[in-house]
Amino acid sequence: MLRLALVLAAFVLLAPLVSSQEVGGDGAGSGTETGAEAEPETEAEPEAGTEAGSAKDTAPRPLSPGELARVGDVVITEDEYLRYVGTVCARRPEGELAFRQILTARVVHAAAEEVRVSATDADVDDLIGRLDARARAATGGAQGLFDSVDADPAEVRDSLRLLALQEKVVAAETGIEHPGDELLQSWLEARLGDVDALASPLDDAVAARWPGGEVSRLELGRAVADLLPDDERSGILTELLGIVLIRAHAAAQGVALTPEALAGELELREALVHRSDATAGVSYAEIVRQTEGLSLEELVATPSFGAQVLLRLLVEARWTEDELRALFEAERADYEERYGAGVSFEAALPGVWATVRRRTYRQLFADATIVRRF
Repeated sequence: MLRLALVLAAFVLLAPLVSSQEVGGDGAGSGTETGAEAEPETEAEPEAGTEAGSAKDTAPRPLSPGELARVGDVVITEDEYLRYVGTVCARRPEGELAFRQILTARVVHAAAEEVRVSATDADVDDLIGRLDARARAATGGAQGLFDSVDADPAEVRDSLRLLALQEKVVAAETGIEHPGDELLQSWLEARLGDVDALASPLDDAVAARWPGGEVSRLELGRAVADLLPDDERSGILTELLGIVLIRAHAAAQGVALTPEALAGELELREALVHRSDATAGVSYAEIVRQTEGLSLEELVATPSFGAQVLLRLLVEARWTEDELRALFEAERADYEERYGAGVSFEAALPGVWATVRRRTYRQLFADATIVRRF
C-alpha cells in the first residue's frame, strides 16, 4: 500500500513525497534512547512467544470478530489498535501523509458537491488510459501504469477514482476538459490552504479539527495502517502487547510508575545523549522533537514511555551488581567490540543494563500465552 500511495502521488501530485526518513522507521511511540548505549526495548520485535497453537496444555480461545490480539485476559481490539496507530504515528511522516490524504478526499468530495459532478467508471477508465500512455511514453513503451505499480489493479483503480473526481471538479470550474498536473496541484493546494486544521492533543479522540470538519483518531489510524508494510503493522501490535505484559508484570511485582521515576528516565536519557559523540551539542528534547514530533511532556505521557520506565524499574529491582558484573565478564568480548578493547565494567554498564532490559522483555513474551492475527 505504501509503495502504491507514493507512486500515485508521483503521478498525480496529490501528495508530496515524504522525507528521507523511511516510513514507520523507529517503531511506534518509541521515544527511543539515544547514544552509544541505546537499544530499543518495548519496540523490539521479540522472539515468538507462546502463541496460538504452541506448547500449552490448553489451547487458547480463538479471537472473536473485531479482536486483533489477546494476552492473558487482556484483549486488544481492532479499534484500540487503530486508535493507538493514529496516536503514535500522528506527528510522523506517515501520519502527516495519511492526514493529507484524508483531507484531500474531504476537499475534493466537498467541491464535487458544490459543482454537482461525480466520477463514473468511464471517467476512471479514461484517466487510467491517459496515465498508462504517459507511463509507456516515459519508459519507451517498456512499462505501463500497472507494470510500474506493485499493487492489485483493482486497488489502483480505487485510488485513482479520487483523481478522476478532482479532474471533473477542476474541469467544471475552468472549462478545461483534462486539466494538467500543475493546474490540479495548484487547485488542490489552494483548497487545502483554506482549511485551517489544528492538530489535537495526543490523548484526544479527535486527531485534528477545523471549522466544519474533523478527523477522528480512529480514522487517522486506519489511514496510517493502510500505508504501513506488514512488518511495521505487526511491530506496532507487538509494542501494544509488550506494554500489556510489562504493566502486568510490574503490578505483580508491586512496581509502580511514579513522577520521580519518569523524571529520572529523562535525566538518564539526557546523560546518554551528552555521552555520545554522535549527538554532541544536541539535547534529548531536540532529538525527540525531530524523530517523534513530540515535546518531552507529550513523550512522557505515552504508554510506551511509561512501559519502558517500568521495565527499567523491574530489572533494577531484580539484578544485583554482582550479577551484572558476571554478565559483563561472560560477554566481555561483545562489550569490547562495542565500546573498545579493555573497556571497564563501569564504562560498559549502560550497555549491560540495556542487555538485561532487552532480555527481560523478550522473556515476558516467551512466558506469555498470546493469540494474534498478525
